[in-house]
Amino acid sequence: MSLLNKDAKLLLLVSTLFTIAVALSNTFVNVYLWKIVKNYFVIGWFNFFHFTGMMITFILAGKMAKTMDRIFLLRLGVGMLSVFFLVVLLLGDKAANHYILVGLLIGIGQGFYWFSFNLLYFEITDPDNRDIFNGMNGLFTSVGGMIAPFLSGWFLSHQKGVTGYKTIFFISLLVFLLAVIVSFFFYKRKSIGQYRLKQVIKQTLHQKAWSHVFLAMMAQGGREGVITFLIGLLVYIYTKNEFSLGTYSMVISGVSLVTYFLVGKWLKKHGGIIQC
Repeated sequence: MSLLNKDAKLLLLVSTLFTIAVALSNTFVNVYLWKIVKNYFVIGWFNFFHFTGMMITFILAGKMAKTMDRIFLLRLGVGMLSVFFLVVLLLGDKAANHYILVGLLIGIGQGFYWFSFNLLYFEITDPDNRDIFNGMNGLFTSVGGMIAPFLSGWFLSHQKGVTGYKTIFFISLLVFLLAVIVSFFFYKRKSIGQYRLKQVIKQTLHQKAWSHVFLAMMAQGGREGVITFLIGLLVYIYTKNEFSLGTYSMVISGVSLVTYFLVGKWLKKHGGIIQC
């Protein structure tokens, strides 16, 4: 940690808070909608607008990052996620009827957050401390990802109806608001360079290296989409128990933690990786 500057430590804190808030609630958002309507169509469209909102936001955020502080985009993303949970709380049982709105809200929030986080990651860290940051971030997020859904699942399994979900969503809202407060302690960062989306598209179409990365990211996105939308929901439908879903999520995060440890040892043994 001594090699990490103030902003790197703050980014670790925001990342951990984000993971805890997401792990507390996102695992159960689809289940919440299912308990209200029991309709795959509604949940499918909710996830469609979720990822569509993320895609559009990434393009918009790229343009905005060239005219304003990237910390503002991070704050905007976490703030939008706070709005998402606030809207879900206010809508209550009617949330499933507004799947377009809630899907876009969570997509826009995550889009701004992940764009700014990925950008700040390279701005705040450097080749000398990037492996340390990755190791600490992997440790904190994996532990948070293990504990939060496990506790949420245990709590929800002891509640009737959807009352427990509202409590969990409210806690996530508070954690996101805390992350917003932390974001005000970052140093301001001036934007440099130009927004070159057309050049990126050309590179993707005509250069093999870019094309391969693009295809790999599409494959990863497809995998993540299936896991986010279907696997967790099927675990709940089969077991009819939120605690089982929370335990499943905890095991996944536990495997991630072990993987981070093994990859970290491999990188240390082989002299790290090529730094960007």
